[in-house]
Amino acid sequence: IFKACFQKLLQRAGVRVVFNSPLLSVKKNGTKVQSATFFGIGPIAAKVFIDCGYEGDLMVQAGCSCTVGRESSATYSEANAGVQGIAAITNQFAAGVDPYVTPGVPSSGLLPFVTTNALAAAGSADGNVQAPCYRLILTNDAANKLSVNTPPANYSALNYELLARHLAISPVTTMAQVFSPTGVRGNKYDFNNKLPGGLDYVNVTDTLSYINGDWTTRYTVMEKVKSYTLGLLYWLGYSGDSRIPGALVTDARRYGLCKDEY
Repeated sequence: IFKACFQKLLQRAGVRVVFNSPLLSVKKNGTKVQSATFFGIGPIAAKVFIDCGYEGDLMVQAGCSCTVGRESSATYSEANAGVQGIAAITNQFAAGVDPYVTPGVPSSGLLPFVTTNALAAAGSADGNVQAPCYRLILTNDAANKLSVNTPPANYSALNYELLARHLAISPVTTMAQVFSPTGVRGNKYDFNNKLPGGLDYVNVTDTLSYINGDWTTRYTVMEKVKSYTLGLLYWLGYSGDSRIPGALVTDARRYGLCKDEY
């Protein structure tokens, strides 16, 4: 829906859009960009280049200064900037969620998405960035619903073990308590993250690899996030994990991908 609306606006303005043509290189004369070369297109010369990309590749290759990570709260006097400490009120696991594969046994190893890194002081700067996620447009219209009732490639229930343990301590009964759904139209909802262990793909290594890597690396990370996201929907509705409240399983099965979009 969003893509179709945006494309209509572009067509109305006479803007030609070329897809799947990532930046390869930048040619400069002093501090001015003369041309940029894109995959499948070649070099394009222009008087002005505007980098509106998610990754900021043109900005970096042009030599512009930038920051990767979080500035401290003191840098620009922003109270909510920097590392979020244990006093943060959102995306916090319930007390008692064990981080080890075998609860209480450190030698069994840490669960996915848990690290041994010490939490820095609240408000301090670091080189980490926000965890990525796919915003989901789901529907509860049975006639237009594609149920995610089979696991995706590379599915691992262990990826959702933290959420399972959280639910065992602090159970919820609806999808609106796991995610933040916003009604769009036609019984479609824009789902965003809410609970810890939800839609956010909290893998620091993969996230930084996406930012700093080439497009082969980025596509690999994108597939990991896609598989994780589909796996989460499958796990909630169809995995049979007894720690998921029955009412939540029932509600999860009411939703699926939109048949008219996938």
